[in-house]
Amino acid sequence: MKVKHYENIVKYLPVLIACLLIGILGRIYFINKGADEFTVNVVFVIFTGFGISIYAIFGLFFNELIELGFKIFQKKKTSKISEKQISPNENLEKIRAEQEILKNIEKQNKIKIAIEYTQKQFALYMSDEDLEELYGNIIIYAQAENFQDLKPVETNNLATQDLEHFGWNIYNHFNNRIQDEAAEFIKLVFSTDMKGVEIPSIKSHLKTAPEKGKIKLEHNLSKFCENN
Repeated sequence: MKVKHYENIVKYLPVLIACLLIGILGRIYFINKGADEFTVNVVFVIFTGFGISIYAIFGLFFNELIELGFKIFQKKKTSKISEKQISPNENLEKIRAEQEILKNIEKQNKIKIAIEYTQKQFALYMSDEDLEELYGNIIIYAQAENFQDLKPVETNNLATQDLEHFGWNIYNHFNNRIQDEAAEFIKLVFSTDMKGVEIPSIKSHLKTAPEKGKIKLEHNLSKFCENN
């Protein structure tokens, strides 16, 4: 016989004995009242069955209450554990991660706009190969990387003033570098066109004659791309 059977016997044997005692007491009571053998036997069965029924009803009722209380306790305990697990530091780290993602999305969107602007401005004045190189240079500028990876490109029929305006527009669009770096960027990228022009001179002419030249100063590259 399995251990579980012994446990059931130990659990229900006292209940059965108690119910039998109730039946016996009921039988003795009716014997003393002068009842016949059949009646006292019926009384014994009824009282014993009544005791078992009462136990079953109370057992079911209290089991439901115990299970309900246990579920409520477990729910509150789980909730408290969850609250303890999510510390203020973890919440702060989550917010920082979300902000970093948003920042990267914004940066990528700005790069996309700058490349579209560049394509529209230089399509007529640069070969496809040089245009692709220029896109890569813009990404380097946007991500604040070292200028040592910049690759020079050449243009056709553009003046130094056009390139200086382009430098200002890119500088203003990203707004993550100083003007000295914007001037250096133009000097290195358009090294052939800017031969003999020094970086201080480029810097001082980034915003001069805004309406002149083929490439003009733009304060909002997004609007330029939408309108062209």
